[in-house]
Amino acid sequence: MRVFIVAVLIVTCIFTCGCTDRLVIYPYLAPDGYAPADCTEYTKYEYEPLELMKPRLLAPYRLYESFYFKLWLEYDGVVEVSCEDAFCVIQGADTVICYDIWLNGGGQLEFRPRGAGAMILPDGHFNFDLVEAGYESYITLKAYPHDSRSDSPDVTAVLKLTKLRDPAKEDEMAMSAYFTIELISYE
Repeated sequence: MRVFIVAVLIVTCIFTCGCTDRLVIYPYLAPDGYAPADCTEYTKYEYEPLELMKPRLLAPYRLYESFYFKLWLEYDGVVEVSCEDAFCVIQGADTVICYDIWLNGGGQLEFRPRGAGAMILPDGHFNFDLVEAGYESYITLKAYPHDSRSDSPDVTAVLKLTKLRDPAKEDEMAMSAYFTIELISYE
């Protein structure tokens, strides 16, 4: 009987290892005692998986006149990312800014919510996209199997980003490096 149970466990492991049938979301998180002056692109903060209804403090990095944030998505399939009041950034030879993107097999995503800095307008001018502390932005993630982008995703998750007041600034509308991220829905 023991041999049979062990054989079943081995077969189960063979068929399930390496397959991520659930979407795992790892934001780049700030440590306790975080100070924005310490936050650079090269700061060694950690990616930690989000838990439902547990807000966490994001760790930004500064690029030009804005703060940006990073997510690592893990899923064995295709992830559709849609943003409300935030934009995704694909860094490369030409920086691409978008509100919707498809990631094949997960990967890193950079984004900037409203209130995190300046936005470059098509005419080349800056718009300092100011919103009050407490302003909420949303990112929706829909995960599909590799072979299908059907109407019904395997997983749908919604992230809520909340702008916090920068303690170094008195103005609630000022650009801030402080944002929380919260997984508010996972179905």
